[in-house]
Amino acid sequence: MIIHRFRDVPDFPFARYYEDPAQFIQAQRYWLALLRETEGFDEALWHPTPRTENLADDMYLGKVLDLVAPPITKAMSIQTFSLEGDINMALHENGPMDPVDVPRSLDPVQRAAIIAGTPEDKLYRDTIAHHAPLMAWVEKTTIWHAEAGHAAGGAEVAVERLILTSTISEVCEPLARQALALFLQDGPAAERVNAAFP
Repeated sequence: MIIHRFRDVPDFPFARYYEDPAQFIQAQRYWLALLRETEGFDEALWHPTPRTENLADDMYLGKVLDLVAPPITKAMSIQTFSLEGDINMALHENGPMDPVDVPRSLDPVQRAAIIAGTPEDKLYRDTIAHHAPLMAWVEKTTIWHAEAGHAAGGAEVAVERLILTSTISEVCEPLARQALALFLQDGPAAERVNAAFP
């Protein structure tokens, strides 16, 4: 297992990736090592998805790898995850809000409820109760593929994209590897992956 190579790294399993750049980078290293040792992964085909880099957003979401392989019309987004990160996101998105960020045009009662947010203890309970250590699915989308000599500089290409969100753990590693291997097999992957990870 790849996980055993990282056990002695400080802050393993990098559960606070959302606030500590060093943990985020170690999580990124872990997922890249796992991907490189997954059956069917051809590193020469895969490249980072062209996009504006925003480390704060990537850390918040745990987005450690965002890759595309236009020749095989596939893309993948791998997000590291933890219960702590899940709670952080719940508190950030559902906790108290700055009144400046809430439209004044809303009904006063509704506006007051949004500003107050969901009570912290309820957010903790609900997040813990619904926390899923691993989620994987394939969706159909389009990506921009730059082409030299193309009149518009490139074109939109239909692809299948794997979304893999997983904690770093002995339980999740084989499941994550399975999702990746199913996705990387030749041909359409949505039915194969979505059936294995309903």
